[in-house]
Amino acid sequence: MQLRILLLIFTLAVPAFAVAEDVLRLGMFAFRPKPVMAEKYDMLGIYLSGSLPSHRVVMEYLTQDELEAAVAEKRVDFVFTNPSDFVRLRYRHTLSGALATLEVNEQGQSTALLGGVILVPAKNDAVTTLKSIRGKRIAIPGKYFLGGYQTQAFELLDQAGIDLPGGATLIDVGSHDAVIAKVLKGEADVGFVRTGILESLRNEGKLQGDEFRIINQQVHPNFPFVSSTRLYPEWAISAMPHVPEDVVKRISRALLFVTPDMPVAETAGFGGFTIPGDYQRMDELTRSLRLPPHEKAHFGVVDVWERYRWVILVLLAASILIFILSIRLVTNKRRLEKANTRMQNIASRVPGMVYEYLQRPDGSSCFPYASEAIRQVYQIDPELVKDDATKVFEILHPDDTERVAESIQTSARELMPWRCDYRVIYRDGEIHWLEGNALPYAEPSGAFRWFGFITDVTQRKAAEGELERYRNHLEALVDDRTSALTIAKEAAEAANHAKTQFLANMSHELRTPMHAIIALTGILIHKSKDSTQTDKLNKIATSADRMMVLLEHILNFSNIEDETLFLKKASFAIAGMIENLKEETLAKAVSKNLDLVFDVAAELDGLILSGDQDRLQEVLLNLLFNAIRFTEAGSVFLSIQLTSQTPTEAGLAFSVRDTGIGIAAEIQQRIFERFEQADNSMTRKHGGTGLGLAISQRLIQLMGGTIQVKSQAAGGSNFYFSINLPVVSR
Repeated sequence: MQLRILLLIFTLAVPAFAVAEDVLRLGMFAFRPKPVMAEKYDMLGIYLSGSLPSHRVVMEYLTQDELEAAVAEKRVDFVFTNPSDFVRLRYRHTLSGALATLEVNEQGQSTALLGGVILVPAKNDAVTTLKSIRGKRIAIPGKYFLGGYQTQAFELLDQAGIDLPGGATLIDVGSHDAVIAKVLKGEADVGFVRTGILESLRNEGKLQGDEFRIINQQVHPNFPFVSSTRLYPEWAISAMPHVPEDVVKRISRALLFVTPDMPVAETAGFGGFTIPGDYQRMDELTRSLRLPPHEKAHFGVVDVWERYRWVILVLLAASILIFILSIRLVTNKRRLEKANTRMQNIASRVPGMVYEYLQRPDGSSCFPYASEAIRQVYQIDPELVKDDATKVFEILHPDDTERVAESIQTSARELMPWRCDYRVIYRDGEIHWLEGNALPYAEPSGAFRWFGFITDVTQRKAAEGELERYRNHLEALVDDRTSALTIAKEAAEAANHAKTQFLANMSHELRTPMHAIIALTGILIHKSKDSTQTDKLNKIATSADRMMVLLEHILNFSNIEDETLFLKKASFAIAGMIENLKEETLAKAVSKNLDLVFDVAAELDGLILSGDQDRLQEVLLNLLFNAIRFTEAGSVFLSIQLTSQTPTEAGLAFSVRDTGIGIAAEIQQRIFERFEQADNSMTRKHGGTGLGLAISQRLIQLMGGTIQVKSQAAGGSNFYFSINLPVVSR
């Protein structure tokens, strides 16, 4: 605090020691009493004098009229006034652009914007909105006060349609302080002051803060004062054209260096100065309020557009809309007339009667419209039913009258389409079938109206009767044929079952002597010392083995055909099954000098699965034996890989590859059929029953997979399949 006092004393002392060659006058608009203005703003002249060693700046506080006269007579060098006055003076006289824009400071916040405040006594409940100000007494500091009159007048015009001064009684009191006093005394209903005045009076202790209510209060971000209007740039300082350029630059620089903590700012109660604001924003306000430089009484096209453009646009849009609707109305009328004519033509030519049927709230009914076809359908003149439909109901067949009436009531009650077939009896006693179709509509009066058509369907009914008789005849024939086919089917199934049972019994009966033949042949081969005899015995043993394989295949196939073969579920390890496969096949592979390779995934080691090991092993043995039998040189390769695994299930991929004779593409699918091989020469050369692959395919299908083959003639074969088996443990 002491530092600021010393700085103030030093600032006041500088001009006393300076040699002031010239006096520069800064004319300031006195928006409050001149003594109050001098107390607050004299320090600004002293501060600016310190920035000009050869000049002294003197503050002069003038009313708006006095300020304009001083500018016109060039009795001031600089002008400090509100934005609207700045625009007015600059338009009428030669002034520079704004050198700087004032920043006000309130409660630690600075702003370079201002607006207006509309206030009423706190106890005045008659004025609560902008529209309620119409016709009231309004105290203003003057018509040229931007924040004290013009911003409020523009807000009333733009938001409430109140054009001042005609829309209320204005009381020009000369200053903001006088406005406050006028309203407090009850000599005015409403008061206009600029933003910041109420806060300044409260800080000075002249107001308590609860004397007034604010009308149309608005919230502006980062704006520290209460406001009733939109915001505009704060006061501007400008220079007269006769002031030297270097002096103008020094003044401008000194203004921009003012900060809120400097004595000049603290004394005047503002925050400093900033770069010039956008004073073009005043254009809409001054044009709307007919303020300088737009105070001309007559309106030009631009003025009318600026003030009434929304009304003009609405009227223009309404005119265009009315014009378009008029054109559409005329077009629709012509279209309706054409549609009516077309409808009449169509109705007169359709094979039936087009009608409108009305059921009144009292239960009576009529046909407001019926096409000319009513003369054929009901043999009635349309005029006879235009007001009363009794004539139509009189010719209904007695057996159908109640049903037709009930169907009409149901359609009305549920608002569902009406459709009914019924009979009528003409005057000559002839009976005709009619079919009616219509859509119902409920009317506010409680009546119901139907629009539809009625056609004569007598010929169709006769055809339907004939078709019904023919259908009944066909059904009888179908029943007879179905009975015969059922008997034939049951006989075929019984024969097939008998065949399957015979094959099973035959295989069982033949297996016993074949076991004896094989055993005795083996004993004879072991004891025989005659090479010729041994060779013959070996051929007998080979034939017996083939016969046993055939019997096994026939037994398996008969069980599959009879659906009596079921898979077992038992725990087994892949490693154990591999050992069995090696024991069964290794000798045959070695006898033909073939390489027998087993590739089993390491992940399967120790994995215990659940399934029918015997049937899976049977399939793999069949594939391996086939590969060995049809491969003259090279290798046979068995691969078992783990494709997927969860805690409960494992996916396995099996593959048997060989370097044998291969299979032509056109017969690859046929080899899976029973008693089939690639060709008959294979049976003669390599042996086989033609049942192995068919049985293997059925077994794998029972396990949930399918055997497939990739092969080409003379290029080897690859039989592969995939199945999923439950996991028992690792």
